[in-house]
Amino acid sequence: MDDITETEEQSCHGAPCAPCEIAPTDPVAVGPAGKTDAADGKPHSRKNYVLSIINGALFRAYAPFVDEHTIIPLLVRTLTTNSIFVGLAVGIRHAGWFIPQLFVANVVAGKRKKNPTYIFWGFVRIAALLGIVLSVLLSGAEHRALMLVLFLAFWAMLQLSAGMAGVSFMDVVGKTIHPTKLGSMWGFRFFFGGLSALGFGFLVGHVIVAYAFPYNYVFLFSAALIIMTIAIASWCFAHEEPDRHIRPKKNMSGLLREGVEILRSNPAFRSYYFACIIHAFYNATSAFFIVYALANEIISGVLAAWLVVAKMTGLVLSNFIWARMLRGGDAKSAARVMTVVCLVGAALPFAVMFAATSAAGALSGYLFLFFYFLVGSLDGAWFMATKCGIIFITPEKNRPIYLGLMSTMLGPVILALALTTGIIAQTISFEAIFILAAFAMIATLFFVRRIAKAA
Repeated sequence: MDDITETEEQSCHGAPCAPCEIAPTDPVAVGPAGKTDAADGKPHSRKNYVLSIINGALFRAYAPFVDEHTIIPLLVRTLTTNSIFVGLAVGIRHAGWFIPQLFVANVVAGKRKKNPTYIFWGFVRIAALLGIVLSVLLSGAEHRALMLVLFLAFWAMLQLSAGMAGVSFMDVVGKTIHPTKLGSMWGFRFFFGGLSALGFGFLVGHVIVAYAFPYNYVFLFSAALIIMTIAIASWCFAHEEPDRHIRPKKNMSGLLREGVEILRSNPAFRSYYFACIIHAFYNATSAFFIVYALANEIISGVLAAWLVVAKMTGLVLSNFIWARMLRGGDAKSAARVMTVVCLVGAALPFAVMFAATSAAGALSGYLFLFFYFLVGSLDGAWFMATKCGIIFITPEKNRPIYLGLMSTMLGPVILALALTTGIIAQTISFEAIFILAAFAMIATLFFVRRIAKAA
């Protein structure tokens, strides 16, 4: 947007408003071939809108097979009783997505087309998940230490390659899909994917208890591999016009200086960053709900397998509520959804601890099904709100750098926080991390409110 200042872009909530979209000088609004979507003023908006829903629905269908709140903690606890490794696996899941993104963003920002980067790293993701399948299959039940090491190595490769692809995907989405449609886009991704995930959740629950270890996990990870491959292939058909104006690459010192300046000058982005950091601690602790329940004999192994179904049910039934709340297409609507997550999330750890008391009685197991219903609902809400929010508060011409900066600054902190939860659980108690998690959500609310004020 050569004729629009950065301040004006931010007043449009980090994405172009209607007048900006139809400006002839806007490289996003009019591609070289002059093809635009008449309804949106953005090239191939409808096609990419549909492809994004297909891609996201498939990835959501893939989720129950590798769920970080149930399947991964169950696998790690089968391989070792040390809670630190549970924290490490969860930390890798989230930090691996974030850590590489600033580096790849610097490269992507200098390319006229971003989607080829997504496709390349998509193939790396497929190779990593195939490595997990083979590691679990070939290690066998007799070599659990070896399986743990190989699993964590390929698990890290899978998540890092996902992070490498993430900036490209979000940039193409941000410049080709109208901001007022982002809420419905994420909503449909979650709805159709959630319905599939719900059905697959029943399959996951059956496989975990019906097949002996390690063949139950071989089945789950093989199914995940097939679904993920189709999901990645679907986005290969997304259309992207070459950018007319590209940003020159910078060295790392230049990127870090720019990062400090962005945090200093953009209060909405700064508050968003700290909200995501504190929420990451809460998210890491929620992976211990199932470990805590099994350790206290609140639930059986059979019921633990069905917690996946409860989580996916919450995801499906709640996602249209969040999509409707995000229809405003601005940072304030994202902040409202994040506020709900903070308030409900602060109460959930105390409810989990209550279920372990004698007062809960025979209801304990059923309460955990409800808790995981809430985990799924809140997980979907936070995901949708933060994905929309980062687009709403970032200027389009520098969005890859904002996305990469945000992710790379989050990554090491998330990994450290996840390891901290494992260490506290191992050396002190599960109750200690749950209490800290509740207070973390209250602290997150403070920064969420500042996002709304700064927007």
